[in-house]
Amino acid sequence: MPASPPTLTRPAFRIAINGYGRIRRCYLRALHEAGLGEQFRIVAINEPADLASIAYLTRFDSTHGRFPGLVDCTEDTLIVDDQTVV
Repeated sequence: MPASPPTLTRPAFRIAINGYGRIRRCYLRALHEAGLGEQFRIVAINEPADLASIAYLTRFDSTHGRFPGLVDCTEDTLIVDDQTVV
């Protein structure tokens, strides 16, 4: 019986978000809820708001409720479920 071909692992797509309005917050939430964090990584958010506001808007949504994971921020980094976003 021939050996099966090795399984290739594809590196995650690295995604930068330009602006962080409702649609892009929903996009981040959808990736998280679908369990696609390993295939699609949000690595940067280009938004003039401060990180504390971005973290708050990610944590609490008036339509979808609380974010189902950990959201925190440091002085220069947003942290979403142990993944850092600059």
